[in-house]
Amino acid sequence: MARKKHYLPRKDADRVLWLNNFASKVDHYATLFGITPAEVTLIGNMAKHYEYIVNLVDAQKNFAKQLISYKNTLSVAHYGATLGAMPKFNPPAAPATTPAGIFTYIGGMVGRIKGFTETYTEGIGKDLGIVGSEVGFKKEEYKPTINAKAATGMVVIKFSKKNVDWVKIYGRPLGNTDVNAWELLGIDAHPPFFDKRPLLVAGQPEKRSYRLCGVLNDEEIGVWSNEVEVVFGG
Repeated sequence: MARKKHYLPRKDADRVLWLNNFASKVDHYATLFGITPAEVTLIGNMAKHYEYIVNLVDAQKNFAKQLISYKNTLSVAHYGATLGAMPKFNPPAAPATTPAGIFTYIGGMVGRIKGFTETYTEGIGKDLGIVGSEVGFKKEEYKPTINAKAATGMVVIKFSKKNVDWVKIYGRPLGNTDVNAWELLGIDAHPPFFDKRPLLVAGQPEKRSYRLCGVLNDEEIGVWSNEVEVVFGG
């Protein structure tokens, strides 16, 4: 089975590369698709603004790591250890700010380009990076991902359902010690899922286990997700 993968990458770093390519080439096709010079300029500015913000996020993450290291040395190193200079965050100058909804705007532009059915070609689409690719999908190998975290009054279960319609969320029945015993808690397509079952014994924290399976065309497919366990205190 093959499914169409959207042309827009999922990761921010890949989107930076994609948008830079689109911005650098869209001018070549401006006349062909009725794209104005102002629109070409805006797309270029969007690419610069987005790349700046993505890089700024990464730079702040690295700065946070340096600051945490500094804090750890300051707080738990042996007395008199060399502390060193406190880390400084010096971001580069910001480019011009563009309106919000960059990829919403670009999506509309892509729709306009593809709407010129007499002039748009697959080759142009590939050059601009606006043609999705076919990705192989083996039902028997599908495995969803899962993460669970206890919160007040519930356990929050996050999951990824790539290439399937739904996931089924299973939990170990409360009070059941059989490692092979599972019960269906729900079916969901939009994470997170909330397990709001009350404690078996009020005020007594308990371990809860979860696992998922994928659902495609109303059929359970693939293999089970990893099993995750949390301690829920109510």
